[in-house]
Amino acid sequence: MASKALSTKTPIERARAAARALAWEFGSQWYVMAARVAYREDPSVESAAVDQHGLIYLNPKFAIEIPYPELQGTIAHEMLHVILRHFERAVTLGLITPDGKPVPGREADLPIWNVACDWTINPALRNAKIPLPSWVIYPDPRYTGVLQAEPVFHWLKSQQKKGGGSGGGSKGQGEPKPGAGCGVRAGDPEHKPGQPGQAGQGDKPYGLKPGESWIQVAADMRAAAQAIGQGSSPLAHLLQPYRATIDWARVIRRGFNLAQVRPGREFPTYSRISRRAGSADTLIRPGWFAGAPSVAFVVDISGSMAREWISQIVSEILSGCATFGTRAFLVTHTDQVEWAGWVTQADKSKIVEACGHSGGTAITPAYARVAEEKTRFQALVHFTDCEVESPWPDVPAKKLIVGAYGRAADGSPYSEPPYGAEVIPCHVPVE
Repeated sequence: MASKALSTKTPIERARAAARALAWEFGSQWYVMAARVAYREDPSVESAAVDQHGLIYLNPKFAIEIPYPELQGTIAHEMLHVILRHFERAVTLGLITPDGKPVPGREADLPIWNVACDWTINPALRNAKIPLPSWVIYPDPRYTGVLQAEPVFHWLKSQQKKGGGSGGGSKGQGEPKPGAGCGVRAGDPEHKPGQPGQAGQGDKPYGLKPGESWIQVAADMRAAAQAIGQGSSPLAHLLQPYRATIDWARVIRRGFNLAQVRPGREFPTYSRISRRAGSADTLIRPGWFAGAPSVAFVVDISGSMAREWISQIVSEILSGCATFGTRAFLVTHTDQVEWAGWVTQADKSKIVEACGHSGGTAITPAYARVAEEKTRFQALVHFTDCEVESPWPDVPAKKLIVGAYGRAADGSPYSEPPYGAEVIPCHVPVE
């Protein structure tokens, strides 16, 4: 009787019923997400897809013909793409622009990212005993790292470079469909939190409520799972905030260490008489003074740099200043200088606030701003994805250290830093 009732439903009605049943059968945490998604029929998708706002696109034929338990798993899968912010994290990695367009030169990386995202979701659903279609993909048995999309993505890229292919992972019984590794599509850029979809097609309000974030929604889901004794499940673990495995501190310490070992007696001044100057000398020789070594930091915030990373970088710079007794000058840039100054604790919040920009990338203005300080910098540390103008401009310091992240860290083509520069990949590899 129940199956007959389900067969008479439209694709959207069937999907809504599946979402409600998720909460009835697998835990109240699924109510948190079911209340924030809507549905739209779209014959152009192979099976199902979702945008970053929580609108799930369904192929009508797929939604009607798929066994009902597997439709539940499909809806759960698409919900997790949204709450795990896979669209926003792809923007942070420099794979897509904020409006969802592939970044030129990275089109081949998008399918790999989509596979990485599915590798993280499907094992958690399988562990929760939520049925999934037979053709979904699971992690390659050779991968032994943490199941988060970013380290999985970098592992897949490394396998591709080794000739092992980007890998679809292990699959269930049956042929994988093109929807495997579905990812998140760009939604309506004008969508506002709580705004309804088109009448008859996802016509209920969906997405975040005003003042809400997906990180908060994930925390609500974790709390609901905890309340019913599922707080230590793989799904609850997956919903924890992702901490980027980027060792900013290692690169920053390297800059301070290089500055510290440079001789301090490097600064000539005519306000101090040279010890070698005799009373009968007609040649005026400058004296010297030892100043505290100085380090310049330049941070590319043009798109791949997340704002939380800026906060981490500034904290590490302040810590280095205290440890080494050194001054630090910071410049953040897109295709122009966005913030510049000597770093102090009082400026931290101002710096982070000033770094909410995106745009093109050019490092010449940033290096010119460092040179304006008329300070002899022993080291310049530049955090960048290396997608900059070529050739690299002259460096206003004795030593250049490039903290390469995003595209540069995963081995994709990028502008080559000048000879003698020390390039340190910031993404910690996961083997």
